[in-house]
Amino acid sequence: METTHVLVVSGDTDQIDEISRLLETTPGTSRRFHVEALTEYQEVLRALVRNTHDVFILDQKIPESPLTALELLQRANAGGCSSPVLVLTSLPDEDIEWAADDAGAAGFLHRDLDINERTLKHALRYAVTHFRQLQEMQELLSGVQRQLAEVERKLRR
Repeated sequence: METTHVLVVSGDTDQIDEISRLLETTPGTSRRFHVEALTEYQEVLRALVRNTHDVFILDQKIPESPLTALELLQRANAGGCSSPVLVLTSLPDEDIEWAADDAGAAGFLHRDLDINERTLKHALRYAVTHFRQLQEMQELLSGVQRQLAEVERKLRR
């Protein structure tokens, strides 16, 4: 059984519990979700930069943080975060969805509309799968660039 490690960042313990409950392993499925939670801003930033989990769910408002989730995500990306991040909000504002995308989020979840078992698991699956495909493409591109550099080096001789 494959395990997806999820880090939920929220000050709402009820929300964390609900996400954990929704991601409990369903008998007969090949996917397991291991959910952890953090609330302290500096710990969250370290986890993001170190890519400690397969996917992160960031609540738009992080308790006692000087930054919103989008600002934190931008800072984490600048520091080397390459894991997929889903932004969770209760605000019904389409501009936040665009802002999450611009900040580098892999997706967006609306608390009241998207938090059910099927939608949540779909969003996580999509984020992780898309991230893995992107990594593979980046590795292929790096390989092609190395080969081109080698060809150019040989041609200059």
